[in-house]
Amino acid sequence: LSIEGIGTGLAGVKFLNGRQLTVERCDIGDFNDGTSGTGIAFTPSAAANLVVIDSSIHNNGSATNPAATGGILIAPSGGVTANAMLENVRLVNNNGFGLLAQGSATVTLRDSVVSMNSGSGAVASSTTLATNMMLDRSTISGNGASGVVAQGAAAFVQLSDTTITRNAQGIQATGGAAIVSFGNNRNFNNTINGAPTITTPLQ
Repeated sequence: LSIEGIGTGLAGVKFLNGRQLTVERCDIGDFNDGTSGTGIAFTPSAAANLVVIDSSIHNNGSATNPAATGGILIAPSGGVTANAMLENVRLVNNNGFGLLAQGSATVTLRDSVVSMNSGSGAVASSTTLATNMMLDRSTISGNGASGVVAQGAAAFVQLSDTTITRNAQGIQATGGAAIVSFGNNRNFNNTINGAPTITTPLQ
């Protein structure tokens, strides 16, 4: 299924309420509204799950509002919990972020590519409610800002078997956030490589 925003759409898929959203074998692109242009906006008001498999999310977002627009947004409201599993997903060429998780969210990105987005690649951002992001067997490359970002004291990112390269900054943790590496990643050839806050051995 191809979902085309023709340069003006708000969101390719917008989820407000329900038990689960599954997006499989979809191509979602060109949702470029300046306020909320996003490929997938997953913002449930009750506990819900997101599954994205074998899909391409590209050329979404707005250059005038890159912090709030981009590829996939996961932002549950009202303190509810969202769980997301993204596998074999390509988040590329978005204006703004590739993947942004906020609030009480647990996100796993596996066997995927987050590349050539104008902002940061994969971002976990929260100061109070726990935002957990796991990047496994993925490539984060060529993003205009940082490849992997954790912002705020409640943001937690784990990295395993992931390549982070050719970003403005490879790894960035701010505001008391944590980025944990299992020691089997490749973080190189970024303008600034950065480093995880914690390295733990594989078990």
